[in-house]
Amino acid sequence: MRRRDREITDMEEMRYVLDACKVIHVGLHDQDDIYILPMNYGYTLEEGQLTFYLHGGMQGKKLDLIRKCSNAAFEMDCDHQLIEGRIACQYGYGYASIMGKGTIEIVEDPQEKIKALTNLMECQTGKEFEFNERLVSIVTVMKFTVSEFTGKRRPTGKDKVMKPGIKGIQTLTVTKENTAKAMGSGQMDVLATPAMVALMEQTAWMSVEEYMEEGCQTVGTMLQIKHSAPTVIGGTVTCESELTEVDKRRLVFHVTVSDGEKIIGEGEHERFIVNTEKFMEKAAGK
Repeated sequence: MRRRDREITDMEEMRYVLDACKVIHVGLHDQDDIYILPMNYGYTLEEGQLTFYLHGGMQGKKLDLIRKCSNAAFEMDCDHQLIEGRIACQYGYGYASIMGKGTIEIVEDPQEKIKALTNLMECQTGKEFEFNERLVSIVTVMKFTVSEFTGKRRPTGKDKVMKPGIKGIQTLTVTKENTAKAMGSGQMDVLATPAMVALMEQTAWMSVEEYMEEGCQTVGTMLQIKHSAPTVIGGTVTCESELTEVDKRRLVFHVTVSDGEKIIGEGEHERFIVNTEKFMEKAAGK
């Protein structure tokens, strides 16, 4: 997972997502293709072991595929909300999701089918239903044993907490327009230090944009960096930022830029949270 700052690690929060979602998207092998279908589910999560229970008709493509290959993957998501911004690149989307993989099998034992369907109906409706062998004989029950899974959440709303650990990542391709020669910071056709600085600032401010209250944004106030290696035209560099300190309105980031093989730039960046309107009035001398 690239955005570790958004990873769900708490099992209770994981359970919240499992309860909030009502549909699981299951991916099955279909020769050289993938067959994906939405299904209702029940689940158990005990000592870190996640198991899903699914049901369907007595015949169908999914059953044929499961009999041929038991390997499967899944995804589910909830808490959808648009995150608005001032410009297009500041828009985003809030969500919570779980995805993973494992093996899926058709349950044959009547008592296990009864247990599975009881669990499924309780997860879907919150009510308890009784089943007998006659009822479960006319449906197919599938057991999805998950071998590994991860959860991810992008928070929304004013309850988001700005805290150390928030990370960002942005990439930049070196062109003639962002070389030292073109930007006036040197005479070589390599990535200009000002261009790298701009990338560092962009990565930092974009990483915390979703945490800004309405009418606020951040401005850069300090940057101490080292540009240690050149990158020629056509090369791509990646900047990663991590929020390391939050002191009221003052934010401190550690930023690194690499070219895929080595770090070419690194340093510390400081930004302050400001009220946009008041800041612009002050800048205009009002």
